[in-house]
Amino acid sequence: SLQFTGGPTLPTTAFFREISGIGVEYGVAEHKTVSESGIPFIQKIPARPTYSPITLKRGIASDLSLWLWHKMVVDEITAELARTNVQIVMYSRMYLPVLQWSLKRAWPSKISGPQFQTDSTDVAMEELTLVHEGIEIDTMGSMIGRAAGLL
Repeated sequence: SLQFTGGPTLPTTAFFREISGIGVEYGVAEHKTVSESGIPFIQKIPARPTYSPITLKRGIASDLSLWLWHKMVVDEITAELARTNVQIVMYSRMYLPVLQWSLKRAWPSKISGPQFQTDSTDVAMEELTLVHEGIEIDTMGSMIGRAAGLL
């Protein structure tokens, strides 16, 4: 189970069954230099990070706060307010917090409703994609986090 908390429309808490895209990639800058003995070499150093968009999926809900948040992005008056810090918490089967990802200045770049098929028994799903300006991870002091070597 994944819990999402954040959003400027209300202190929104929503539960999602699937998440993808958590990650960061650093560019590589090459710095040409010379060693103390006069031998030229190229030193590779980390450049600016690129944060992956994060996609969350859940069964369709009657709560419209995520849709209202998405609407804020395109409104000139509320666009800057749409950027907010978000926490995504992963829970164990016993509903104990295991990991938390904190996103800085996140906002929804995409939201989509369900695809309907009259003969399907599948749960109608909605999808939210967030872009952000930074990510941190916290194992929340869990035994699972320690066992996985994440502390």
